[in-house]
Amino acid sequence: MGVWELELLEEILFHVADYAIVIFELIGMILIIFFVVRAAVNMLRRKKRIRIDFAEGLALSLEFLLASEILRTIVVRDAADLILVGGIVLMRLAFTLLIHWEINCEKKGEE
Repeated sequence: MGVWELELLEEILFHVADYAIVIFELIGMILIIFFVVRAAVNMLRRKKRIRIDFAEGLALSLEFLLASEILRTIVVRDAADLILVGGIVLMRLAFTLLIHWEINCEKKGEE
């Protein structure tokens, strides 16, 4: 493989990663909106398990957002951006872990 072929492959990788990042962020945003609306509707209907269903939905949406941030590390070109992306990944990971912990506590409380 020549140098220009490797550069072409790298350029293709960056474009695929950019599109995947946008798609994953869009899916995460749509899921957040969907689960907020669903929780509000379930609250008005006075259904049970609203908190658990809402937390599970948020955890799912955060996992898509976390995937987009992990992909973003592919296209980062300098150390300052990498540190910023790393901080965002750690923050979203902490949110996901806290939500899963809350889901487990709620489920144990139901039993």
